[in-house]
Amino acid sequence: MSTPPQYPRQIPADPAPGDVDHLSESDDYSPDDEHGESTLVAVLKLLGVFVVLGLAIFAARTYFATGDETVRVGSCGKLSGSTVEAEFAVAECADADANYVVAQRLDGVDAECASVDYASYYQTSGAEYTLCLRLNVGEGDCVDSALTGASTRVACTAAADFKVARIVRGTADRSACGSAATDEDTIVYPQPEPMTLCLAPPV
Repeated sequence: MSTPPQYPRQIPADPAPGDVDHLSESDDYSPDDEHGESTLVAVLKLLGVFVVLGLAIFAARTYFATGDETVRVGSCGKLSGSTVEAEFAVAECADADANYVVAQRLDGVDAECASVDYASYYQTSGAEYTLCLRLNVGEGDCVDSALTGASTRVACTAAADFKVARIVRGTADRSACGSAATDEDTIVYPQPEPMTLCLAPPV
């Protein structure tokens, strides 16, 4: 385990004659202070690693905050921003920028969607609610999954994260994509119309 870097502590110059050196109790130096700060930094860095790993597992499954009270189930829209601050703007489903469809609208902040594969967008002020969003994609579409933002349709090149090879409608079951299907190469949407996305490499 590596030791966090230690930085030299700056020692103030001696006060000039006639100056009054104000030193509060909180200014006293203690080795424990530096050790505590280093430990906190190490813990925060470790937590950061776990957060990044969790996001990287499947960035299409992300949580967003703030929102618009006018959206309803079936609405399409453009989800933009990041996990810290996001915006969902209603748009026509055929719009190239409409990357998500509202599959569920639930009361409360960060309510549990019917599947972990939905992206979740929630409003934290006023009438609190959660939107469970599915990707607005068709067979053959390729997707770029940003680690801390919304997934978007992109050209099918090596830069894309995956291609939607097949959509099985009427069932929300990973096995619909084959007996070897896993969580990493399928997306399951139980609501409102059950469907399973079978994923493949983009090229």
